[in-house]
Amino acid sequence: MTTMRASATPLIVLLTAVLAFAIGRDATMAQGAQSIWDGVYTAEQATRGKAASDTSCASCHGATLEGADFGPSIAGAEFLGRWDGEKLSVLAAKVEQTMPLDSPGSLSKETYADILAHMLQASGVPAGQTALALGAPSLETIIVRKTK
Repeated sequence: MTTMRASATPLIVLLTAVLAFAIGRDATMAQGAQSIWDGVYTAEQATRGKAASDTSCASCHGATLEGADFGPSIAGAEFLGRWDGEKLSVLAAKVEQTMPLDSPGSLSKETYADILAHMLQASGVPAGQTALALGAPSLETIIVRKTK
């Protein structure tokens, strides 16, 4: 009986350490993360983004960005649902690397950030005081959430 307890002790210690590490890691990640609902773009960006999307996005994604014959929704509940739980940096990279379809990567980083701000605004996500910047480390900590 003593042998069984002695051999189980290292396993219990190991499992306790793994659990403590996992809980601590999740808590640390949660502290640094924010969601798109925390005001991650400015209203001015969204206004500029609307003008840019009218030129570069609306012909495929529709005037409201909620989808058209040639492109899926890039705004609204369906769009947010597709990206729910993903880092904003991943969405930003996808937009920058694949759009516009006939000329991916052809817009300036500022224009892509403005369009992304417009996409968020068109999805009902509120503006804030800090401008969205493509390539900024902060995009790694902003999570897309379908709802608040």
